[in-house]
Amino acid sequence: MLLLKSLLILLLSREVYLNAGPRVKTPFGEYEGFEYGEANVFLGIRYADVPGGNRRFEKPSIVKKETGLINATAYGPSCYPWHRAGQFSKTMQYSEDCLFMNIMTPKIQSDQLFDVAVMIHGGGFDFGNAADLGYKKLCDSLVKEGIVVVTIQYRVGFLGFLTTSDHTVPGNMGLWDATYSLYLIDSIIEHFGGAQDKITIMGHSAGAALAGALTLSPHSNYLFQRSIQMSGSIFNDFGISTTADTYSKILAEKAGCSDKDSKVTIQCLKEKTIDELYDAMDQVEHLRKTYSGFMFTPRHDGDFFPAKLESMIKKAQPKPTLVGLTEYESSFILYYPAMKRLATLSAEEIATFDKHALETYIAERILPHEETGRSGSAFRHHLFEFFVDRDAPTDRAPFEIKNKFYLERLTQLTSDIFINIGVYHEMEMKRINEWPVYFYNLQYASPFLQETLPIKGATHCSEFIYFFNRFVLPEEKWTDKDKNAEKTLIDGFVHFIKNGSPSSPSQVWPKISASEPSIHLNIDGEGNSIKESYKPDNINFWNKELPQKIGTGILTKTRIPSADLHKLHIEQEHTEL
Repeated sequence: MLLLKSLLILLLSREVYLNAGPRVKTPFGEYEGFEYGEANVFLGIRYADVPGGNRRFEKPSIVKKETGLINATAYGPSCYPWHRAGQFSKTMQYSEDCLFMNIMTPKIQSDQLFDVAVMIHGGGFDFGNAADLGYKKLCDSLVKEGIVVVTIQYRVGFLGFLTTSDHTVPGNMGLWDATYSLYLIDSIIEHFGGAQDKITIMGHSAGAALAGALTLSPHSNYLFQRSIQMSGSIFNDFGISTTADTYSKILAEKAGCSDKDSKVTIQCLKEKTIDELYDAMDQVEHLRKTYSGFMFTPRHDGDFFPAKLESMIKKAQPKPTLVGLTEYESSFILYYPAMKRLATLSAEEIATFDKHALETYIAERILPHEETGRSGSAFRHHLFEFFVDRDAPTDRAPFEIKNKFYLERLTQLTSDIFINIGVYHEMEMKRINEWPVYFYNLQYASPFLQETLPIKGATHCSEFIYFFNRFVLPEEKWTDKDKNAEKTLIDGFVHFIKNGSPSSPSQVWPKISASEPSIHLNIDGEGNSIKESYKPDNINFWNKELPQKIGTGILTKTRIPSADLHKLHIEQEHTEL
């Protein structure tokens, strides 16, 4: 009987051992994950302590060592978004206890440590999480090429970027979260087979803006070697602004916490439940006036950003940077009803859009009178001139032609304001300060993913089908162009992560220079092409014509785009002459 019992225990133990997933021991604990194809996957790794309760609105703190075997087979909860409307998933768990990362490693054994890519999700600093990125596509695209991939999440919305505009809560908690994730990665990544000195950060949209911020801040820029920034910049409207100062005060007032003493205000906000803060946000939400509607974003705080961004670029150690844009960045916001932004058009508005509609859109959603005052009229006039009247169809043209023309011009205008000009400015400032910068424009997008778009072409997030599980393209919908675009992007990213240049034997990616400041690889899904300049008419309009015609004072007010951008370009032009 005793022998049978011993055999049973041995068999059960063997079964447990055989069913055990891959395990990794680190100074912060031992993690057990699972296998996926040729990768080992570890989900829900805590990188900082819980930032809730009395630690709400504060910097994160270094995670403590956990005892026992840590189950790393499920994602951690998502950080709360800016508003209930941002809880897009009915199955997602949301919590203030949300500072988690996920690590995917090649299963193969190697004598050398692997290169590392740290992916940062987007979402306008309003929403988003690492689970949306998934792990399967990243394993199939990057991990199988011998790269350790890490995805992180960080506090967003008011929990990540509320500020008292003073030392009590300077803001930028979400940026500190990302920085603390890099601290942990620095401490444990070699245990997962990754090289501590071969780390590339990469982000999309707000994630790209965050990556750009990390390249500049002295608190973070020594923790990695390269950066990939897709469709976003810290110079964008959602990148850095004063809107968090404005809306933080309004939220405190609506929550019944406003006080002359900022410490009293914050203590009151700390004691509120999330539901109570969301109730207050119900009253704040309708106050958004501008086309983009971003409220809680990074700000100059004198700490994470100890100086102006341009000065920080000059002081920071140059890093190889790969920058990407898509053909029509703003289509994603303009024409997808789920975005629920002030910029979004209804189906009826799209169907009837004409010259008057574009003029009204500019006057009411981009440059509203209450924001610009009388001085805004000159600004509106020049926007009308360039985006409405230039090369416009005649009144006798069929409505279908006019409808498409004005929708395309709206898309060009909002793409420039939303993404393009800020991205171009960051590239230019880094080029001037001798950062190696490579640039691509994704022109091609799967027809299947743009069936409902009135303006066809790659838009914000079009590259997601190649790297992430956020948008899935059915197997039967993949075309040769999709496969070519996917190969170009993945090959370029892999070579950049490993070598600091995206060029490969099969595809040259040019580096921007003083003589060719916007030379780029145009990815069309076929043979691709190298273009010497990027949207030269639009760049010239924003960087030269507009500031010369209306001055920079009104641009400072509207941040469309910032006045400093124009001043610096003009100064640099004089310097290079």
